[in-house]
Amino acid sequence: MEPADVRALKLCASAKPFVPQDRGGEAGVAQSPHKSADRRQNGQSSSRAFRRRNSGREIPELRHLNVGRAKPKKNALHMEADLEVHHHHNLRRGYQSKRTSRYESAPFSRERFVQANFGFCIARGGEMHSTGLQTDVFASWSSIEIVLVLSDAQSKEKNCPICLDSLRSPRMTSCGHIYCYLCVLKLMSYVSGSFGRCPLCAENFETQDLKSVDFREITPFCENTEQVMYLLARERESIVVDRFDPLIASPSSELSRYDPMDVAFSRYYITNDEHYLKLLERDLDEIRKSVTEAEDVMEMSAFAEVAEASVRSKRRDVKRRLHASKSASGRKKVVKDGKGDKMEEKRMSEVEPNATKSGSSRAADSNAHTFDNDNSLKFLYQAATGENIYLHPVNVKCLSHEHESFREYPLVIEAKVLEIERYTMSEELRRRYRFLSHLPIGSEFGLCEMDLSSVLQEETLEAFGPDLTTRKNSRVNRRKQAVRERRNRKNKSPAIFEVWSGLEHY
Repeated sequence: MEPADVRALKLCASAKPFVPQDRGGEAGVAQSPHKSADRRQNGQSSSRAFRRRNSGREIPELRHLNVGRAKPKKNALHMEADLEVHHHHNLRRGYQSKRTSRYESAPFSRERFVQANFGFCIARGGEMHSTGLQTDVFASWSSIEIVLVLSDAQSKEKNCPICLDSLRSPRMTSCGHIYCYLCVLKLMSYVSGSFGRCPLCAENFETQDLKSVDFREITPFCENTEQVMYLLARERESIVVDRFDPLIASPSSELSRYDPMDVAFSRYYITNDEHYLKLLERDLDEIRKSVTEAEDVMEMSAFAEVAEASVRSKRRDVKRRLHASKSASGRKKVVKDGKGDKMEEKRMSEVEPNATKSGSSRAADSNAHTFDNDNSLKFLYQAATGENIYLHPVNVKCLSHEHESFREYPLVIEAKVLEIERYTMSEELRRRYRFLSHLPIGSEFGLCEMDLSSVLQEETLEAFGPDLTTRKNSRVNRRKQAVRERRNRKNKSPAIFEVWSGLEHY
């Protein structure tokens, strides 16, 4: 039996064309059969000409049947682009969301979002050294050992989405979701044992995709609070950012070793083996604690054996790597003590007493000349917590009015936060804010306007007074508009609004 769309197409092709009657004749008068035949012949020829002219057009009545002209095929790149999920991660709330929607046009990608909004520790000698540390070149997930996650110190406990309990031996999947190690292993056992599907986003992952998580507790930047910002510097084409030191001629463009006691401003670091060992020991303790508190000890013990075996294997590798690095550093120290001391003593004996002072002054002059004339460096102010929150350009303009170069800028700024504008990095924003070109596409960041009245001079405040007043009035009007919209929503649906307001506490 033929399909319905084929039968409909045949019926349309075999149907007789509509021939309009001759309105020139009188009504009720019989027409000559020869004239009728001529009209039919002319009508058929005109219908054939019409079909020839419109052979490639789609018949309106058959659009729902998907017949007509075939659509051009797409290549693999177009297919992948169509299958991408378009999603915008906008952190703004209320009146702020309207100011950033026109910039957020980049398609959403899980890999891009995860590697753009978290920090990572990579094994020494990984592939990030060969990629040149480019902005939009991400490290392979297999080379990552630790994921650095910023956490609010005042928030509630971090819970696992599977067991709804506090996280124990946390592991992050390649899609960016965090679970307990034993919970995710138990979930994977229901599917295959070697791979699973994320219960939150249905993304597939394997056992080797689970990475250790290091939570860094901070107090997030909030409006109407006193906050601190540091002056940072980086090479123009580098993504490595660090605090600016006036005594150093140029910041390093290589990955530094991760320091858990310091603020992490860059996205990538070299793994600190001592710190990694502490995380693995923490994982073993939490795995044993999960087994003792489980309802079904026998079932949980089976998953605990798999988890402990994996953690112990990584611990052996880290210990072996740490021992090798200590041995190498010891050999270097012996060579230096054996050969370098005599050369150093001979060199110092030949130096004049005032050489050190003059040399240091020449070095200082050289550094000053470098920072005044070298355009290969980029300077910026970033939140002292390590968040992707930067000083607003309007505040930077005020500082540049007082100081000729960034070398004279204050290294630390402590002031009240007036407003934080939230954005998601796109090509347009990267061209607009070039000092943030080290941020990859898809990363979330904020521009913080601060009250620098205690930092700036009176002359600067008077020069930028009209602009600052205009921004203040605009900020007040937006907040009033947000209050009005909130009040209108509450009046329209008070019951739903009360329920929603109650859910905000959870």
